[in-house]
Amino acid sequence: MAISGSVPDRDNHPESGQTTVSQSRPRPRSGRNWWSSVWLWPALAIGLAGLASTLFGPIGAILAGEAVAALAVTAGILLLSRDRRLTFGLAAALTISLVAVASSVWQHESHQKGSRRASTAPARGASTPPVDWRWRTISQAMADKANFRGADLEGANMSGLQLSHKVFAGAQADGASFRGSQLTDANFQGTSLRGACLQGANLTGANLSGADFTSADVAGVTVSRQAKRAALVWPCRHCKPPAVCS
Repeated sequence: MAISGSVPDRDNHPESGQTTVSQSRPRPRSGRNWWSSVWLWPALAIGLAGLASTLFGPIGAILAGEAVAALAVTAGILLLSRDRRLTFGLAAALTISLVAVASSVWQHESHQKGSRRASTAPARGASTPPVDWRWRTISQAMADKANFRGADLEGANMSGLQLSHKVFAGAQADGASFRGSQLTDANFQGTSLRGACLQGANLTGANLSGADFTSADVAGVTVSRQAKRAALVWPCRHCKPPAVCS
């Protein structure tokens, strides 16, 4: 009886009780993660830069853009393959460029707006020349619209008026009457008030630096010690004021 030298293929006969175990490797997942999108980071940087510029100005926008770019580069190095790192590097450079350009444009526009405001402010002030109201009686309506800086108010009657926050700097108000007037936070820097009547006037917070009150009647005036010391001349405390308010 001939014995065949062939060995039966056990893998093809499951009834033999022996099976071949095949080992299969897991297939790589298809698709990309959300953070691997090249255009996501510039868009995110621009959004954060806009928010940071609103809250903190151009410097905040630049710092926000650089932070997002650095985060993009770090994510690319740690999580991406070598062939995509260059792409992410270009995206980061594009992000920084866009943020820098946007910040410079925003800063330039802000500077132009500030320049326009500064240029228009003197023009408005120049349209209203200082008043020349020597020996005139001034009403409240006249005083509300007047420019008192450098004005000539010699002998003018401004008694009982509301003149708070008004600027009388450099004005000539010798012999003028401010009896009972409200002059809180007014500016009398360098103003000449020789022989003026200020009985009962309120000078709280007024700037009297360099003001000349020689022979002025300041009886009952509300004023601070610092303001008196700042004046060029303040009437003597025990001196009898002249009858300028009669």
